[in-house]
Amino acid sequence: MTGKSILILFSLTLLTLFLSTISFSFNITFAMEKDSPYYARDNYALDNDNAKTLSSLSLYSAQNDLLKNSMDIQSSTVSRDIAEKNLSIQEEIFIPRFQADSTFERRRYNSLNVDNYLAWDIQLYTTGISRKNIFGGKESIHVTASMEEIEYIYSIESPKEYQSSFFMEYDQPVMQGRGKEITNAPIKKAKINLKRSEEENKIILSNTIFKMFNQYYYLYFINKRLSLQKKIRDRTFKLYKIIKQKVALRYMTITDLNRMKAAHIFQERKILELENQRDGYLQNLFLLIYNNSSQYRLDGTLQLVTCSKSLINLFKPASKEQTIEHVLAMDSFLISLEYSKKELEQDLLIALDRAKPKLDVVFQAGINGYDPNGLDGAFKDIDTANHFMAFKTSFEIPLKQDGNHARISIVKKQITNIDNSIKKRTAELKKEIIGIYDDLTDLDRQIAYSREIVALSKQNLENEVERLVQERTTVINLLDYQQELIASEYELLALKQEYLMLVGKYYHIRMELSWFINQTEIICCD
Repeated sequence: MTGKSILILFSLTLLTLFLSTISFSFNITFAMEKDSPYYARDNYALDNDNAKTLSSLSLYSAQNDLLKNSMDIQSSTVSRDIAEKNLSIQEEIFIPRFQADSTFERRRYNSLNVDNYLAWDIQLYTTGISRKNIFGGKESIHVTASMEEIEYIYSIESPKEYQSSFFMEYDQPVMQGRGKEITNAPIKKAKINLKRSEEENKIILSNTIFKMFNQYYYLYFINKRLSLQKKIRDRTFKLYKIIKQKVALRYMTITDLNRMKAAHIFQERKILELENQRDGYLQNLFLLIYNNSSQYRLDGTLQLVTCSKSLINLFKPASKEQTIEHVLAMDSFLISLEYSKKELEQDLLIALDRAKPKLDVVFQAGINGYDPNGLDGAFKDIDTANHFMAFKTSFEIPLKQDGNHARISIVKKQITNIDNSIKKRTAELKKEIIGIYDDLTDLDRQIAYSREIVALSKQNLENEVERLVQERTTVINLLDYQQELIASEYELLALKQEYLMLVGKYYHIRMELSWFINQTEIICCD
């Protein structure tokens, strides 16, 4: 083997080892990153091969995705479905029922010299309940049709006897003044509970959308502050270059240059802080809308395309008095409290009824048929001559009322608490609405003043830069003017954010935030 061949072989060996080392390092690094506690956060939906990269998001799209993915909204929907099923269960009591029964017994009667007794019974009946109010009570009609075959087995012979019957039963509670209400109380409670669940579902839906709205514009305005901070940094860097030229010409000292350099470094650090805040808000928004099973990848450059200005232009508030009237009529929390009170009133009705004596009268009437040879004959033998009638009465007097009186007292106190909650909620809503209108008016004035301050601060800084070029001022004075401009710009941005959040709060308290967001479907800017 020639020296050249050996050299080529040695080079190939080194190249193979180098590639193996790169591959090994890559695998180790990747594994460490995946085991890191930050992997799931920073690589959201990365393992989903079908995940799409989300580069822009409108407020309208965010709401639609939230409604499809929110676990809170899904849970509230389940609660509403459960309440609906409970209503069906209570209503089923008043639906005619069909039932088939069979029994088998084996007995011994030594005194009658009977070796065995074998009987089997087949019944088919339907029960219907009428809710018609008669004499202040309830009307209950039971209709029963039965088929019965009885076989007697004796030691000597085994005669058979077949019987069929048809009868009706009427039940009239005589001493039950609230009979109709008591009969319907379970259904009324179930209906009230369903309506209350629907209102609670609206509350959760509204609160979740409002939370998404806030998260969306927290991220939107942190991006605005980040953009502003980058402009401040660029402006500071231009001033730094001017001073650097002055230092080169010995018109300024190295101290002046270092001061401006420190200001530039501070702006860079501020940008880093804002970027970290932006990432946190981005994670919060993404997790709120898409949970942990997202069909999208998280993109650090996500653009929120529904600008604040478009929402401000859509904002058309009603008068304060109209809003108070509207909110008090539409507030789901107030409506839910009213339904809770009605539900407790049904409980009180039942508790008061339990304390009363009760007298029931039951009347039965029917006809039978008998045949020793077969069941068919027993049906054919049904005749009015084989009729029967029966009257039954039951009188109930509660002897010990301590528990029931305690129950009545508890329910009354619960109703009082709900009345107090309704009054408190009403007062809070009025106060909150008045506060929103006052704050909106105040912010309008503050924003107008803040715009003037920003304009004056910019003019002052420009004048100071000219004076610096002419060597008629110091770097310290220049930095002071720049800091005034920075503070005024940040204040204006904060006031705009506060105003927009109040707009969202206004529609949230009116239970109209979802409707308002739907108006932004075709509005995108920035």
